[in-house]
Amino acid sequence: MQDAKQKSQLLAFDLERKNIVLLVLLGGLILISAIVFLVYQQRKIKSQRQMVILEQRLLRAQMNPHFIFNSLTAIQTFVYKSEPKEAGKFLSSFASLIRTILDNSREEYISLNKEINWLENYLKLQLLRFENRFSYSIEIDESVVDNTIQIPPMLTQPFIENALEHGLRDVDYHGEIVVKFKQIKNMLYVTITDNGIGLNEKLNEKKEGHISHATEITKERLNILNRSKSSAILFNLTSVPDKGTMVEFSIPINL
Repeated sequence: MQDAKQKSQLLAFDLERKNIVLLVLLGGLILISAIVFLVYQQRKIKSQRQMVILEQRLLRAQMNPHFIFNSLTAIQTFVYKSEPKEAGKFLSSFASLIRTILDNSREEYISLNKEINWLENYLKLQLLRFENRFSYSIEIDESVVDNTIQIPPMLTQPFIENALEHGLRDVDYHGEIVVKFKQIKNMLYVTITDNGIGLNEKLNEKKEGHISHATEITKERLNILNRSKSSAILFNLTSVPDKGTMVEFSIPINL
């Protein structure tokens, strides 16, 4: 009888010990899960905060006060010359451009078609500002069969602005900017080429800071965007032989 009672107590004690171990393990698992969740949330919040800051910096760069002032001044010139049709046409492009900048600054990705329309408006206004001292072309290769391909908005803008403001502004020849879109399998390749003064020692004082600023913003944007993607968006900045600069982006289509 005594042995049976001791066995019963031992079994109860063993069961209680197992329950305590189970509760400890369960508590530890819950604690680890909570820590992992909190770390994930903090990283997510940090990434969102970084993206908001980058969006603000990008928006400030795109809403360049000099560009806005010079564009309106150029439009005003048409008014003074009694050319209301031209003034109205460019004023419409300017309004569309500003609205698009504000809309797209809140989006991580937009359709290729929207990006191309935005580029058209932007370059038309820049052409007006620079009094036709340069020409541009936007070339869409026949390999690009879907204009709804999603890409980050306005990746090209900082580099086009650099080409105009610092690569072509003081040259004594006609400037050229070429933007190309080409698709190879599941990759979209975007290139921006200009025939400006290029990346050389002459730029150390005048242009290097602007190029590095555009490059820094672009790298930060892509680092954040690439964190949640299986295939990274890449870009490269190089000098074109003789003169000029080329910027290349490779963008996975299935983002």
